[in-house]
Amino acid sequence: MFIVFCRYNKGDISPQEFAGKMTKMRNDNKGSPTLTSKLITLFLSLRERYKPVMRHFFTEKHKMPMSWFAMRLNYTRSVATTSIVGHILGLGDRHISNILIDSSTGEVVHIDLGIAFEQVCLFLFSFPSFLGHCLTCVHKGKLLPVPECVPFRMTADMVDGMGTAGTQGVFQRCAEETLRVLRDDSEVVLTVLEVFKYDPLHSWCVHRRSLCPHSSSLSMVPPSSPFPGAY
Repeated sequence: MFIVFCRYNKGDISPQEFAGKMTKMRNDNKGSPTLTSKLITLFLSLRERYKPVMRHFFTEKHKMPMSWFAMRLNYTRSVATTSIVGHILGLGDRHISNILIDSSTGEVVHIDLGIAFEQVCLFLFSFPSFLGHCLTCVHKGKLLPVPECVPFRMTADMVDGMGTAGTQGVFQRCAEETLRVLRDDSEVVLTVLEVFKYDPLHSWCVHRRSLCPHSSSLSMVPPSSPFPGAY
């Protein structure tokens, strides 16, 4: 993709420069209440000088209309399916090195599934007496230096590869169908996931100290907790 970017967007800023400016803004305004708005403003301004090029990937791979259309269709369908499944399973850490693409079929392939089920960790926080104890769910992805707050990865380049309809065409229809299948077969999905709940080889919980190192008022809900979403 970087080669394609350099070929078609010679006047745009480089990915390294884009990331560098965003990192500098974050570091220079760390702790500022206006950090989010400043990052959004900077991101939108940089986007004007960083145009997506994903559509060119398909035209370079296939010169015949039918094969080009089939590859782009496979790409869009696979992005929709993996996005919804990844969202349901709480799949995180979806950066560009963890989302690959099959250069022959156009389908995307996800690797490095280390952060799954959103690493759900349940705690009981001690609130004022009139509130009692409130069960709160915290996700490991949200504890990263740059928290993951999106359901799945959907960049401008990923949308660019879907054609003029963007996410409103094949992507939306396949996403809806994927969600319908998962809902209809939810019992099967839960049966499979039940195994991970009691897996002795891996802990899907985040230690309470990683959430709040200086707090002593947190108690972790045990793995056998009857609360929904405890696994």
